[in-house]
Amino acid sequence: MNFKKWITIVLIILFFFFIFNLDNITSIKKIKISKVFAPKIIIPEDIHSYNLSFDNLTYYSGISNSTEKDILLAMENDNLNIAMITDCTKYSSRFENVYGDRIILSDCSIQNKIIQFDGLEILPYKTSGEQRADCEEIMNLGKSIELSFSNILKAIKFSLWYPFSKEKAYYNLYKMMDIEEQAEKLDPQLTTCIIGGVGSYSKIKYNNTSLPDLTYMLKLVKNKIYTTEILTTDLKKDRDQIIKALKNGNNIIIFGNEDIDFDVYVETPERKYYVGDLIEMSSNPVIKGKIKGTKVLTAVYKNGKLIKYLDQISFEIKPKTTGYYTFVLYKYSVKLPFGIYLGVKPVSVTNSIYLQ
Repeated sequence: MNFKKWITIVLIILFFFFIFNLDNITSIKKIKISKVFAPKIIIPEDIHSYNLSFDNLTYYSGISNSTEKDILLAMENDNLNIAMITDCTKYSSRFENVYGDRIILSDCSIQNKIIQFDGLEILPYKTSGEQRADCEEIMNLGKSIELSFSNILKAIKFSLWYPFSKEKAYYNLYKMMDIEEQAEKLDPQLTTCIIGGVGSYSKIKYNNTSLPDLTYMLKLVKNKIYTTEILTTDLKKDRDQIIKALKNGNNIIIFGNEDIDFDVYVETPERKYYVGDLIEMSSNPVIKGKIKGTKVLTAVYKNGKLIKYLDQISFEIKPKTTGYYTFVLYKYSVKLPFGIYLGVKPVSVTNSIYLQ
């Protein structure tokens, strides 16, 4: 093989190395880690949490070929308990039901661009104007991917991975979302409830295969809601519990398809509270967090301003002053000396805890 061919091969290898490591080059942070009390935390049995997928479309939407069976199969594969279908037509509302240990909510309407689920208003992602609703969709996989050089390279990675590993391919779709920018824009005083949307749909279906693949799409954006009671098989009671949890902001958004889980709650001598709750400082609240995952960092925000980073998989914080406390969980690829972290990407955003 002559010298020119060797040079060509080396350049091709370097090109693919650049594409597949772009995230580690562009997502660099210098972070000063704080330390807080880190006890071993076991989530109490009286805390009830469920995984919910918001903004799923069926064939009644006019832009998707998905059926309720497709969504139920994806829910089973992705360990999702609840799916909210947002076709908001009189036909798709018939999908609303309890299916074994899974629930589909689809009885909704759209008024002035706001999605309404009988007592719950959700403002869709990037709705123009000064409209307000009970909840605001801060991210939507199907709507939030914008054209950029970085995203073009990630789209190439998606295509290269797709024949070999759909999970790795769809992970590049998650990385196209600018989660950090949206998280930093949050104003807890104006937005008391945030929700993440997946915008799932399937265009092509053949031999039980769909494109996009719902199983991998639904995994990329899920909402972990906390209810005051265990969900049963009573559709009306379960619906009321789900709507109440979302309206109160008892919700943590988790992104990506890695094995990540995040719990944040507040304990006082009298009772427990969730994110989204309003708590009196006089009750001596303690904020507790537990993370399932490796190479993770927790950013702690107070009144919208970053106050510290933690690198522990569990933490206890005893707030000294009133305010709005929000948490953003990051995952990183490599830790270097002098507090340099590579491949830093948000994987979870909480609603705020309100202390007064």
